[in-house]
Amino acid sequence: MNPDSAETIAADAATPAALGYRMPAEWTPHQGTWLSWPHNPDTWDAGPLASVERVLAEAVRALGGGETVRLNVLDAAHEAH
Repeated sequence: MNPDSAETIAADAATPAALGYRMPAEWTPHQGTWLSWPHNPDTWDAGPLASVERVLAEAVRALGGGETVRLNVLDAAHEAH
């Protein structure tokens, strides 16, 4: 694709950076941390999923001592788990 083509320019305009989003450094002041709880069996089979859940729970405990931690979950049933 030609970098000066209208198609390329339109694609670049739709990037997160072009829309004003950025990835701040971990030390940048912030209101909290968002994490997503793993759930997809196509990504995690039973063995690794249990290990990942334990590690993520430990990360939540560690972060939660000094800041707000919010979790994305699949649905209400997943939230209750």
